[in-house]
Amino acid sequence: MSPTGDGSGPPEISMGRAVRDLARALGWVRPFWPRLLAKVGLLWLGLLVLLLLPWPVKILIDQYIVGLPFDQTTRVPELLRPLLALLIGTSPEQTLARVAGLQLLLVFLVGAAGADAAQRSSATVGLGNGVDQASTTENQANAGFTLIGGLIGLADVRYTIRLTQDMNHALRTKLLSRLLHQPLTRHYDGTVGDAIYRIMYDTASITEGVYQIVLSPLASIPFAAVLVVLLASLFGDHPIIPALAFSLLGVGLIGTAPFAAAIRRWSRRSRVQGADATAALEEGLHNVAAVQALGAEAHHRAHFERASWATFTHWFRLVLVILVLIPVIAVPVLVLVGYGLRQGVELVIAQQMSPGDFTVLLAYFLMLGSACYDVGSIWLTVQGASVGLHRVFEMMDLPDADVVGRACPSPLRSIRLERVSYAYPRGPRVVHDVDLVLEPGRLVALVGPAGAGKSTIAQLVPGFLHPANGRVLYDEQDGTTLDPRTIRREVAYVFQESALVAGSVADNLRRARPDATEAEMRAALGRASALDVVDGRPGGLDAPVGVAGGKLSLGQRQRLALARGLLRETPVIILDEPTSALDRDTETRIERALYDLREDHAVLLIAHRLSLVRRADEILYVDGGHVLERGTHEELMAQPGGAYRRLVEMQA
Repeated sequence: MSPTGDGSGPPEISMGRAVRDLARALGWVRPFWPRLLAKVGLLWLGLLVLLLLPWPVKILIDQYIVGLPFDQTTRVPELLRPLLALLIGTSPEQTLARVAGLQLLLVFLVGAAGADAAQRSSATVGLGNGVDQASTTENQANAGFTLIGGLIGLADVRYTIRLTQDMNHALRTKLLSRLLHQPLTRHYDGTVGDAIYRIMYDTASITEGVYQIVLSPLASIPFAAVLVVLLASLFGDHPIIPALAFSLLGVGLIGTAPFAAAIRRWSRRSRVQGADATAALEEGLHNVAAVQALGAEAHHRAHFERASWATFTHWFRLVLVILVLIPVIAVPVLVLVGYGLRQGVELVIAQQMSPGDFTVLLAYFLMLGSACYDVGSIWLTVQGASVGLHRVFEMMDLPDADVVGRACPSPLRSIRLERVSYAYPRGPRVVHDVDLVLEPGRLVALVGPAGAGKSTIAQLVPGFLHPANGRVLYDEQDGTTLDPRTIRREVAYVFQESALVAGSVADNLRRARPDATEAEMRAALGRASALDVVDGRPGGLDAPVGVAGGKLSLGQRQRLALARGLLRETPVIILDEPTSALDRDTETRIERALYDLREDHAVLLIAHRLSLVRRADEILYVDGGHVLERGTHEELMAQPGGAYRRLVEMQA
């Protein structure tokens, strides 16, 4: 999940893996297939307009300027003969008027007039493009395009923008949901910057890849084939022209194949470095107070500068590969198109082709050259998109911590740990054979030195972590058979770090209970001795707390987090060092509130200040992941030389 930081990243993506990821993307967008097919229809409407464009010009040249009559020798596709029947027998002036009327209609509906791209309107809509992977993919997530203009083109581009955004939005939210349900250890191992990059930028590959797999093949390839057939049917009496058309199609299909691996390689490295830069930025700003306190601004700036510049370097190398590739396709295409047009000029001079026929040949050869270039670029774009898709699906395939199971009993009456052990991934065992019982009316305290395993034991209770050995029972039901999300609805966990969100006091409280009333929020603040967070401050409950609670004191943050936990009104409450940043008077008030909670709640308390646990129903002294002693305060103090007694005497 985390990048390596050296630009090498994970192993190279093979062709087989790229194809599998692209096929998976097609399956993932299945709900969007009707809309994608509608977009194909809009594309073909634009392509049909392109096929029609040369013919009014041919008519004007041959029938109005040169004065050639309509007859069976006129080169016209069979499908157009019924329409052109309207012009048969008309005077030159009538021919001009009717063709001009047709052109005006085309301009109004599709913004098209004339024989080639210079006289038609099209649109590609996106954000301003930068010169790195992130800004490019952000543009892809908001892009719209159409082959035609006018009223139909306006509707088409608007439709495409919404389709692009909907597909990217769906994948972004799905990937975020997946990450939110990952085990805590997965988030400890990875970097936030890499996750942000994958969610915000790599997901844009879904539209880029799907468009290239679905829209481009269903548009460019058939369009190129239709042009080849048209050229063969119209100019079949001159075999060189169909032969050149078939050659153009072959160049587009095979010219890019040797460059596929290089495109995947440099696209992947560019994305990995982009994730490194995002991570460096996130870490520096998230810990800005520590950076300033340590005088490390220059160090972090240099770290970000290296990572940021590396994203441009690897993107530039990807661009170089593409720049080398463009002549590989473009030069043969231009040579073949130029040779075909030369043949057309010679046929006109030899009077084997009319000047109007040459305009059709010119337009269709240019269209075919453009279509063949598009056919070749499909393979290129797919290679870059496959890298982003691989990074997205790599994260999507991470094991899910929240395996769907039966609902946890509600209201929950007891939680029991039976000889539970735990080891972090690729790490030593940190909890050994722990037994613990939580029931309403009981307050159980975990005490011991820092790093003893207390928080790890507490995180096993709501299923944040899963035991390597032993069982966690919820009303005698094995936790491995229950849906962890339903377990957490029964357990309120107040972490040692406040984990506040940017917003108001009410915003933070309603993270616990979105439907909480103002009276309920004030009651929770009162129980946590946190009314000073709202009283006397402008805005009251609507007062902003700042990023991560930066506008509050450390003690206020801790009490607000405690109030948020109390607001949930769950049968089980876990408090991890709830008073570590509080003064003695406030701690006394919090202590009184905690023991009031015990009457109808099961409370698990982690505390370094032993004054807070003296009245606990059971105290577990933990060291090295082992429960060395357990009992009430009086029972543990009665043990001469006991570890708990020594700790109390040291604090005294």
